[in-house]
Amino acid sequence: MKFKLLLVALSSLALIMLCACSAAKATDTTTAAQTATSASATASVQGPAKTLKIGMVTSFGGGMGLDLVRGATLMAKMENKAGGLTLNGETYNVEIVPYDSKDSQATEVAAANRMVFEDKVKYIVTDGGNIGAWLPITEANKVIVSSLIPVPPLTINANLHYSIHAVGQNCLGAVAVGWFCKNYPEQAKSYTLVIPDSQGGRNVGGNAAAAWKVFGIEPNIIYYPANSVDMSSIGTKIKTLNPGSFGAIGGGAGDGLALRAAWDAGYRGQYFTSTPMTSYTMLQYLPLEATEGFINTAGPCDFEQPVTEVAKTLKEAWVAEYGKWESPDITGTAFYACYREAIKKAGTTDVDKVIAVLDNGFSWESPIGITKMVSRPDMGVTRTADSLATVYMKTMKGGQPVLLATVGMDEGMTYFQKMIDASKSNTQNGPGAP
Repeated sequence: MKFKLLLVALSSLALIMLCACSAAKATDTTTAAQTATSASATASVQGPAKTLKIGMVTSFGGGMGLDLVRGATLMAKMENKAGGLTLNGETYNVEIVPYDSKDSQATEVAAANRMVFEDKVKYIVTDGGNIGAWLPITEANKVIVSSLIPVPPLTINANLHYSIHAVGQNCLGAVAVGWFCKNYPEQAKSYTLVIPDSQGGRNVGGNAAAAWKVFGIEPNIIYYPANSVDMSSIGTKIKTLNPGSFGAIGGGAGDGLALRAAWDAGYRGQYFTSTPMTSYTMLQYLPLEATEGFINTAGPCDFEQPVTEVAKTLKEAWVAEYGKWESPDITGTAFYACYREAIKKAGTTDVDKVIAVLDNGFSWESPIGITKMVSRPDMGVTRTADSLATVYMKTMKGGQPVLLATVGMDEGMTYFQKMIDASKSNTQNGPGAP
């Protein structure tokens, strides 16, 4: 009898414990469910981060193309690390979608089609090599395109609504030449420029001649066979002519070879180019003595101590990301900053609202300096589809770049306006980047 009572007691105790455990589990499950519901509610309010895609198509075969992509990719990484873009309570992570054009028109057109129809990109950056072959695709599908190589009126005309130049390339030559003529009038009186004899070179030469003529100078332009390695004959010719100033543009490595040939031949006049050849690049081709006093344009990052805080931040981030600084082309960072700031100003990624911001004199700062969108009445374009950027003039002393002048918006516009006015009277010579 006692044994039966003991069994009953134990059974009752087990039942009580089982019920208690079940109640505890139920409580835990309820709490977990409440937590999950709360988290779900928070997520539904904030929403998952969306993705803003910026497409890039450029040639990876040269340093410039790779640097364009690396610059934009670094800016996106910095953006995302800081929390992404926030627009009206929505967060966007930025994704760079790069394609290698391989210097092929067919490859570039295929990349453009893929970006527009598969990747659903609404913002594109390009070096501009074959832009004419695919610009109709982006225009028809309302995709904003900004190109590096200045090829107006192909990329800036009254029939285009989503094509812009956002890094000041079209103004660069006019501003640099105007500043040089004003500050070094004796050296500027006779200027000789060597350029590769190619379609692109001829375009550069025509634009260079137009820029110098605006300031009363008829430059002597010498064309050499494209891809030449032996520039000794060019050097001899420069020495014989002995111009007040001399430069080489449009030829990549050929520029450095031509400058070296002139030095080796004994030319000791003023070396000047309107393009930003870095001190690092100069010293790859020229002896230290030859770089002394060389004058050309520069970027804020080209100096040992960057001349703006934005440039300083970028340079430090570049070294942290890529290990060292070898005077890369950071134009990709400027393209990125243009799109980012215009989108922030518009408060949306809606293309029509963003282009409306860009079309109305928008200005912003990037690692290359302050830039402002400007109109081109000489091309019948009243929207601000072109741009004017701060131009930094430098010289070389002891192998180091030294800032000569910062040409701001007001002064720069006086030089660029002369180009625009001249272009109005002769539409066959639209301004470019000499």
